[in-house]
Amino acid sequence: MIVEGKSEYKVPGGKMVRTYLAVKDRIIVNVKIAGDFFMYPEETLVELENYLKGKRIDEGELSKIIENFLRERNIKLLGVTAQDFAKAIQMAFDRMNLD
Repeated sequence: MIVEGKSEYKVPGGKMVRTYLAVKDRIIVNVKIAGDFFMYPEETLVELENYLKGKRIDEGELSKIIENFLRERNIKLLGVTAQDFAKAIQMAFDRMNLD
């Protein structure tokens, strides 16, 4: 069964990260990331969202996966970090009613 959730995470310092998450058995089926942060080039946000599909929900691992994705593609973030994205995704998962 696919379960959906969302979160809003205010990064220390002021930026907001919003996530919409769909998971099945702790595996990301779909994720959308938005907020008032900057990512260059902008179109790589969609690439990151697609890259995260099929990854397991684990904040520490997601942080490393996102960090590697950003580094390999020379993507610049302003106002957020890979850890902030991972935290927002984990928060969305933690808020799901999985009973």
